[in-house]
This record gives sequence, C-alpha cells and structure tokens, in this order.
Amino acid sequence: MNQLEKDILERLKKLRKDHSFSQLEVAQKLGFNSPIGYNKIEKGLTDLKIKHLIILSEFYHLPFETFFSESFNTATFDSSNQNDTIHQLKIDNQLLKETLANFNYLIKRLKLAEV
Repeated sequence: MNQLEKDILERLKKLRKDHSFSQLEVAQKLGFNSPIGYNKIEKGLTDLKIKHLIILSEFYHLPFETFFSESFNTATFDSSNQNDTIHQLKIDNQLLKETLANFNYLIKRLKLAEV
C-alpha cells in the first residue's frame, strides 16, 4: 500500500470519528449489511472503490478531491456549520413569506382605495 492510500484511509477514519459515526452507520451508507466490510476498508484489508469515495464525499458533504488533498482538515467540513446555515435559511424564508403577505395586503388595500 502506498502513502496516498494510507493517507486516504486515515482520512476516512478521522472523518467517521469526527462526525461521531459508527462503522456500522458508514457501512450501511455504502451498502454493506455489517460493519465488517467497512472495517476491512479502513484497515486496508479490502481495496477502497471509487464508488465508495463518491458516496462518502456526499455523505460527509465535502468535495470528492478532498480525500486526495495534502491539506485535509475535517474541521473545514463541520456539519454543525451546515445545520446553522439551514436554520438561518428557514428563518429568512419565513421572513420573506411574511413580507410577501404584507405586500399582498397593501396591494389589495390600494386596489380597494382606487374603486
């Protein structure tokens, strides 16, 4: 196994642990019925397939090429930041709905005033 392969496997393990996922949870995401298959990947006993890296990049919400980056840092891809963003978007969406409702009300009032 070359150094790049070792680095990728270390990154996979770090990502899983940093996100508090069990090997079973990641294994199921990859289509395994038990954690054994994924455990063998993390240990380098089974070859990691490109399709697994694609699934994992989507699972962890990070670009595929991150697995190959020398400046790999899981903190950059903290899922709590994503949750904060989603929460803020929901608040913004609600405010926009209320603003639109107010505009529609004012338009109706203006139309009634014209008659």
